[in-house]
Amino acid sequence: MRKFIYILIINFSMLTAISLQAQEQLPIYNQYLFGSYFLINPAVAGIDNVWKVQATHRQQWVGMKDAPNTQSIAAEGQLLGNLKAGGYIYMDKNGYHRQNGFQFAASYVLPLTSETKSLRRLSLGVSYSGSQKYINQSDLANINDPVVIHQGEYKFYSHNTNIGAFLIWDGFYAGLAGSHLLSGGYDDTGFKNSFFPRNYNALVGWKAEITEQIYIEPSAMLRVIEKYDNHLDLNAKIYFVPLSHRKYSGYWTGISYRTSWREFPLNSVSVSLFMGGSYEDFYYGYSYEIMTDRYQAQHTGSHQFMVGYTLSLTTDRKCACTPFRIPVL
Repeated sequence: MRKFIYILIINFSMLTAISLQAQEQLPIYNQYLFGSYFLINPAVAGIDNVWKVQATHRQQWVGMKDAPNTQSIAAEGQLLGNLKAGGYIYMDKNGYHRQNGFQFAASYVLPLTSETKSLRRLSLGVSYSGSQKYINQSDLANINDPVVIHQGEYKFYSHNTNIGAFLIWDGFYAGLAGSHLLSGGYDDTGFKNSFFPRNYNALVGWKAEITEQIYIEPSAMLRVIEKYDNHLDLNAKIYFVPLSHRKYSGYWTGISYRTSWREFPLNSVSVSLFMGGSYEDFYYGYSYEIMTDRYQAQHTGSHQFMVGYTLSLTTDRKCACTPFRIPVL
């Protein structure tokens, strides 16, 4: 059993670079559901016209030795006029594989209406990310597996450029983004930048006001990865804004169904339950994810915690808010 777990972790480590959610180079799972949408599409960076920063901790596969864990900090906001920016730094450890990296995104927002109470915008964005990766195989001398080469610590640097476009039309939003477009495509002959396949994602959603206190937000994201699996997320969120604390406070909960496939039948399925809220300038969130694959018996699921703070001016708070604000006010 112990050998099985070690081999599982090593194979997972070797595949991490091409199987992570969103851009394959970044350890992104469901952070976009907590408000950091610019991680999957740089055109969304700073689109809320307020500066905000959030920290996230994810512990994956709880109960399994050397299971993956990730710590990250993301920030985004308005630089000057319609020019926005976002940044992301992280530390990720996964068995004998670890990586430290960053992403910087810039976007430019084009207003599609002059009405201040309407929110209709087209945004274009670009991002650059870099990652220093380490694979320590010196402790695996007792494992007889052809994928393991016992040569101590192996490290390499990889980078990526992403582009994206995003449309917001009142409560409706949709976006397209692509990553590793300049990498030369997928090449499995070694660890180099072209090891990362090109991938494309499309996100569409709608946030609607049901009553003065309740909002709903269904959304879906499709990700197509060159010569690898396709991914589909189906999400639903509900927001509740108490009338007694209408000013910048509320609560939200939701569910996300995630699956991947190269060709049918489906390869894997996971379900995430998440909840959170905001009060004044603080906001927070938690999610629990459970997978239905063959490895589920080896762990008890994954936990993710998020806490954030909004740095804003009173004048910014009076502007029309995008569907990504938690909650929508």
